[in-house]
Amino acid sequence: MQRMFPPTLAAALLTQVVLIAAAPSAAGQTAQPSQPAQAPRPPNPTRSPTAPGTPPLTPVGWKPGESHGLRGAPGANPPADADGDFLIGPDYVPAPELTVVAGVPQGALKRFTMRSEDSKFYPGITKVPPGAPANYLPQDWSNPPVYPLPYVRTVTVYVPAGYVPGTPAPLLVSQDGPGGRAPPSRGDLPTVLDNLIAQRRVPPLVAVLIQNGGGDAQGSERGLEYDTVSGRYADFIETEVLPRITHDYNVTFSTDPDARMTLGGSSGACLPPS
Repeated sequence: MQRMFPPTLAAALLTQVVLIAAAPSAAGQTAQPSQPAQAPRPPNPTRSPTAPGTPPLTPVGWKPGESHGLRGAPGANPPADADGDFLIGPDYVPAPELTVVAGVPQGALKRFTMRSEDSKFYPGITKVPPGAPANYLPQDWSNPPVYPLPYVRTVTVYVPAGYVPGTPAPLLVSQDGPGGRAPPSRGDLPTVLDNLIAQRRVPPLVAVLIQNGGGDAQGSERGLEYDTVSGRYADFIETEVLPRITHDYNVTFSTDPDARMTLGGSSGACLPPS
């Protein structure tokens, strides 16, 4: 299966299903009637690299004159210093930026917690009624009733190596926190930033990794934070998160809109920069 991605981090999951035939019955025993064979599972949908509307693609990793058959060379990633539309896979490898490199300066990691009762924006909600099991599902998903539920969220701050306290720095806000990794693990994003900054591919920036308030989808704290179409989450960051970081760690954030970005997955990637 071939997939097309922009020149960025990529991964693939290969699933193999093995069907094992039943062993023959022992001598003298009556064999049980066999079950009807299940129809084979259809292949996963793919998009041809030559489908109508597809821009011209450059297969990565091949030398001039080599036959690539509209696929990327095994283990090759798009060049970091080029823009364009590239064809990679189906043999994927981890991006080199995910590997800790000896001699590359590491940014400092700061962590603190925020309690729901201290927030004027997000006091905490859940769609699970008091006393109901944690896997409770509401009958009406379009507008489920919500109930108060306090939470404690962790905020991780990445301060690049060599940062001069008080200097306005570019800001990256990452939703869903550091990906569930607890100390002493640095997590993927700090390692990626260490390498990108050392290679001068991004400027030294401060990253703020904010864990959500819990749950998911409608009627949850995470859904309220990420799926609400308003400036509420940005106001939460501007008035409750960033001032605390400035006060506790002497970090100043740039107010230039071009020096601010957000990062996340699923609903966490749908937020405007603060």
